[in-house]
Amino acid sequence: MSEAIGLPKVVSDIAKQLYKKIEDSKQLKGKTIQSIIAACIFIACRKANVPRTFKEICALTKVPKNEIGRVYKTIEKLLVADAQATAAANGMDLPNVNPVTAPRNPGDVYTPTASTNASDLMIRFCNRLQLSASIQATCVELARRMADAGTLAGRSPISIAAAGIFFISWLMGRGKSAKDVGEAAGVSEGTVRNAYKVIWASKEQLVDPKWIEPGKGSMVCSTNFQG
Repeated sequence: MSEAIGLPKVVSDIAKQLYKKIEDSKQLKGKTIQSIIAACIFIACRKANVPRTFKEICALTKVPKNEIGRVYKTIEKLLVADAQATAAANGMDLPNVNPVTAPRNPGDVYTPTASTNASDLMIRFCNRLQLSASIQATCVELARRMADAGTLAGRSPISIAAAGIFFISWLMGRGKSAKDVGEAAGVSEGTVRNAYKVIWASKEQLVDPKWIEPGKGSMVCSTNFQG
């Protein structure tokens, strides 16, 4: 499955290790093998710094997004509980990490995965849209500025990434349609445009003047897309 969508070998290796640990623990009775595999791949992608969305793992494994999410959360809770038990048994003070094999190798630890953020997704979506490396870098910087400012707080990372790419592509004179951006990100055109409106309203705070220096970009490029 990992090879089918071009994931590096490290992803399948991590997923296999997680799957074996869960199977050996016998603590996910009632969950299907397919859902456990899907959740392990999802976690492994985050661990290998090549995060994929629930929707992408759903398309790969044919397991419903909600089920992947439930099993993923269950697996992480089990690993955290195991960390606490292992730490207590070995006199270790590891409140924030989960030693998967602590008795054998205390340095080999499992840390709960962090939520995927917009910047993690932007480069991949930009590649699908054949946008340049400079535009990708600007998109990532926009994502950081939006996070700092709380712009689009509460929206999904996918929506934030898509809207940010839509905004920057027009700002930098390489405009992509909301439809194309939505297809690349796996969200609707309406989702892209609605989130874009929020970015446009905060443009003075978010746009670095260096982005629109002569010959680089222009705020005028985006004015026709604020509605």
